[in-house]
Amino acid sequence: MAQMLGHKESCSFIKAAEILVEQIASTQTIIVDSAFTALTCGSDSATLGSAGASVSSYHPTTPPTGLDANTWHPIGLFNDKANSDTFLPAADSYTGNATGSDINAKFNSDLGDADCLNGNYWYYGYDAPLWKRYWVCYRVTS
Repeated sequence: MAQMLGHKESCSFIKAAEILVEQIASTQTIIVDSAFTALTCGSDSATLGSAGASVSSYHPTTPPTGLDANTWHPIGLFNDKANSDTFLPAADSYTGNATGSDINAKFNSDLGDADCLNGNYWYYGYDAPLWKRYWVCYRVTS
């Protein structure tokens, strides 16, 4: 029975998250919002994906240990050093970060289209694909 593309994407993201969990030590839960969306893509070059802090924070006087005063820090790092979740969805309407996420990630949904890298595709498996024209999704996301 064939699986819907959305299920394959989800499984690949979960695999990438499992890899990242082994690499990151934090006192706080790190929430990642991710989506497949149209990104820059042409016949011979493309943006596979991008990710970054959803919001940054700073402390003007005495920041948590490990952070510099009057310096913007990615929210995941700030939360870890502060040992608390600084931005929660209900209290975060002024930042535009309504989900409370720490990282926003986007991946190119156009990969595989005729005009996007000449027919290269996302591969959602966890092993090496047998074909050379595939980008291994969990390796790109992790």
